[in-house]
Amino acid sequence: ERVASQLRARLQLGDVSLFTGADSEPTLKAYAETWLKDYEPHIKPRTHELYRSLWTRHLEPSLGGTRLKDITREQARSLFAAKIADGLSRASVMQIVGLLRAILNHAIDDGRVQSNPAVRLGRFYRGRTETEATPTVEPFTSAQLAHLFATCDNEAPAWSDFLRTAAWTGLRQGELLGLQWADIDF
Repeated sequence: ERVASQLRARLQLGDVSLFTGADSEPTLKAYAETWLKDYEPHIKPRTHELYRSLWTRHLEPSLGGTRLKDITREQARSLFAAKIADGLSRASVMQIVGLLRAILNHAIDDGRVQSNPAVRLGRFYRGRTETEATPTVEPFTSAQLAHLFATCDNEAPAWSDFLRTAAWTGLRQGELLGLQWADIDF
């Protein structure tokens, strides 16, 4: 009689999960963890590492406990907006949303959800583009360079040629470190 009373109470509250199997619906966390494990052999190790990091740092804390079918477009859009507000670059946010979109696309293929609430979210971004957000480079003046070279000659003469090559060519650090004699056309 006690169980029947509890069942009646649940039914009166509109909880029909006992009959629909809704309690067995996976959360995003359960589905994503399985997806990451199953998808690992099909991607490069670095890509899997990136997906795991994006999942752990960004998606799991905000949407992990939500049932797969209960994820709404508003939640996806709010996640997108929150990450932009946190100061992440547009490219980073697009990676996060891209991972969510990929997971939900597989959930569609598996028949777990009908539609993907994370599609076409990038169009809501009206902030600065990556190019606009990139700081402008202010090169050293001739006087500043002369002072830098003189200081380097006195304090760290072994780096003098390296520093002059950097200043005269505009090469980045990685390019300078990889420079070989065969690369120089005298």
